[in-house]
Amino acid sequence: MGKDKMFIVIVASIFITTFLTALFGIVLSLRKKKKKEEIMYATEFATVNTWVIPISFYLKLNVMLSQNSKTQKGFGIIVKRFNDINSYNEIELKVRSTQYVLLYYILPFVSTLFGLFVFKDVLVGILLYGITKVVVMDAVKAAINNRYRNMLIEFSLFLSDLRQEYAKHNSVAQAFAVVVPGPTIANHTIKINNLLIDAGDKSKIDKYLRETSLRLMQTLAGVCYNCEENGDVKLKDGSSNFLQSITFISAECNQEIRKMNTIRRKFGNLKYTPLFSILILPLMSAFLVNFVMPASAAILFGRYGYILRVVVIAFALYNYTIIATVNDDVHLNSNDRALYIEKLYHKNKWFRDLVYIMKPRKEHVVKKKSNLIKESLSRWDLNYMYSEKIVNAFITFVLVTVVLLMASIIGRSY
Repeated sequence: MGKDKMFIVIVASIFITTFLTALFGIVLSLRKKKKKEEIMYATEFATVNTWVIPISFYLKLNVMLSQNSKTQKGFGIIVKRFNDINSYNEIELKVRSTQYVLLYYILPFVSTLFGLFVFKDVLVGILLYGITKVVVMDAVKAAINNRYRNMLIEFSLFLSDLRQEYAKHNSVAQAFAVVVPGPTIANHTIKINNLLIDAGDKSKIDKYLRETSLRLMQTLAGVCYNCEENGDVKLKDGSSNFLQSITFISAECNQEIRKMNTIRRKFGNLKYTPLFSILILPLMSAFLVNFVMPASAAILFGRYGYILRVVVIAFALYNYTIIATVNDDVHLNSNDRALYIEKLYHKNKWFRDLVYIMKPRKEHVVKKKSNLIKESLSRWDLNYMYSEKIVNAFITFVLVTVVLLMASIIGRSY
């Protein structure tokens, strides 16, 4: 037996060594191919993160995912999200969208298997499938938010340089030609520069304003175009109207950067904490049954335990969505209000009357809340704020009632 064990250990060691050597060789070859393709596909503003995998693999996979009927819908949603900020070049867009489409379809499948084998329940597997899809789409938002934050930082620096160059040359077109933009805003500045070269064609500026969803870029394009077309205007104090407009745009840009930094500092990764309850649930059940209260197995693995697991997972998804919404930036949304709350408010007079009753009457309270909404750069108003409060209060009341009812039934039964 000793010789047999020694033989097995030697064979296993040879197999593991061969496997690791082959894996190391594959990684090295992929890295070499990746470096060659980075040179081949390199553009002036390309910053492509391909996760060690060659770009050619993503380009081929991108075509497959965009043409496959089963993945076409999810692929289109993710590509549209990345396209909204118009910051990625063609190669970056294909690589980024392919990476997240793969996560969008692979991770939910893995989480479903986790639910089936760990919780041993089909419904829990389906719920985990939905949660994972929500988390992946939130990861797409987070990637766009990080990109947008970098855009704002580069945009602020660009405005500062533009203000200095305009003061030297007294020409918007010349100032744009001199200032070098950062890579994340290059697409926008190039388009605005082209508008200034063809300043007589108003259809081009109208087209750009329609296609661009970023308000700060729209404002900059409008201010620069008007100044180039009609000339700068001197204010009563002798200062330049164009420079003052750039100062206002810069102040709004810096305010949005501060807002994003504040949200990141206060909340950070807090949105992931509700998901830990899903991972802890089987551990807590096993701990109670094996070490604390063995008789609780009748509850935890019975119908009430089943309902409890479903409620915990549903609560985790709800809390994750709420925190992710608070943590999300609304720079790309024309309206950050929930559609179902708006419909409830506009189509039901009784609900509008209820909102009117709940709204504050004191002038200083109304002014304080209105300023809070204004400083948050949101599309909310007082009516929507209290509409959402009423809806959330009702949902909370229903959920708490269900939980208390379950606790009462369990207490009477056991």
